[in-house]
Amino acid sequence: MTTKNAYDFFSGFTAQELKQLGILRGGTNVLKNTSVDPLLALMKESQITRLEDKQLDWFLDVEGNFKNPKSHGSKEGNYLQLTNPIGYVFDYVNTTINPHYLGNQLELPNTLENSLEEEAEEIIFGLERDLQMALRRNIEQLEDGLKIIDAGKERTVEGGRIDITAEDKEQRLVAIELKAGEAKPESIAQILAYMASLWKEEGKSVRGILVASSFHPRVTLAAQSVPNLELREYSFSFTFKKL
Repeated sequence: MTTKNAYDFFSGFTAQELKQLGILRGGTNVLKNTSVDPLLALMKESQITRLEDKQLDWFLDVEGNFKNPKSHGSKEGNYLQLTNPIGYVFDYVNTTINPHYLGNQLELPNTLENSLEEEAEEIIFGLERDLQMALRRNIEQLEDGLKIIDAGKERTVEGGRIDITAEDKEQRLVAIELKAGEAKPESIAQILAYMASLWKEEGKSVRGILVASSFHPRVTLAAQSVPNLELREYSFSFTFKKL
């Protein structure tokens, strides 16, 4: 196992590099739960299997397992199982493990705006996690005969982390990408990268399913030119009972 002190690891990159990767967020360069996926990808690329801070008894490994005694919620486990989108993985440790953190400095420009942007990111992250959990429990509602084959967690491939990896009744691999709200044009490149990565790794026929509540017109047009890519729209329904 290649373990590295978290502060030293982050110090090896500039704040701008980490922001471009999606690891640091907003004007305060904060680490949040939405930082975990891109951070795990960077750890894998850097051949680091575990980041830690021994003084804090904090760690995050490349499989997404973490421990954070300072957290005000879940203190350890796997971040994929977190039911609350608030940043439990990095709660109260930014000031120690993150050399680029600016949240303890005064007179930051646009602090309120950045805070609102970060909250919006967390809400979207939470919705996508909830959507993924619901779909994992009811995968055949998406397509008859689908079987999940990723052992209950997102699969990491060259192109990133696939929300759900499945197999259809014809034994073809299926990469499933979930979006809370509208699927933007960049989501096409994202799922195509997942499909190509699976094909390279497995050498089998691969399909893709992009699930969202709506689709940007360019997404709809682009999907029409990819015969093994399907778009699926989800919606919510509510029932009420009298107490």
